[in-house]
Amino acid sequence: RPGSAPIASLVAGHPPVGGKPALLSRWPPNWTTVAWATRQGDVCWATVRIPVQYGAVEDECPGWTRADIPGPGRLGMSPLLPGVFPAEAGLTDSRPDGAGDRVAEVGLVTARAVRVTLTFFGHAFTARVIGVPMRGGAAVGVFMVWLTLPPGISGYGSAGITGEVAYDAAGHVIARHGPWS
Repeated sequence: RPGSAPIASLVAGHPPVGGKPALLSRWPPNWTTVAWATRQGDVCWATVRIPVQYGAVEDECPGWTRADIPGPGRLGMSPLLPGVFPAEAGLTDSRPDGAGDRVAEVGLVTARAVRVTLTFFGHAFTARVIGVPMRGGAAVGVFMVWLTLPPGISGYGSAGITGEVAYDAAGHVIARHGPWS
């Protein structure tokens, strides 16, 4: 639950607009990821393993400042932030080249978006968008996309992501991000 004790303690220092964080994901098993906007206008996210174990918490608060939040006169998508680290979530493969490891990226998008697709080393990965309330009745979309490392890649950087596209409910492209657009 987004209101569980480990998550509640993480958000206590930066109370969410609307009173509670939005649930982004319950994957991998035993992990919960939430996002929320603060009253100061920033957006945060946190991932917690439940039951909590040492090293089983990831959070960014603020993850994005007001300048990163999509809106009028700005890009329709924020910079991406790395999510849960594969080893902590038990998502690593035993192959030395890292192939098959799953890694997460978290981002913001205009609230009109319902899904986002990232192209990562030539493969498309899609995530649903969750609305997070902001001050003044506005909202921002937040997404967490899971990417799979290809053979021969044991680590990655932003250069591995060559496309980021947001779609509305009718399937129209409403935002693109990066030097490739």
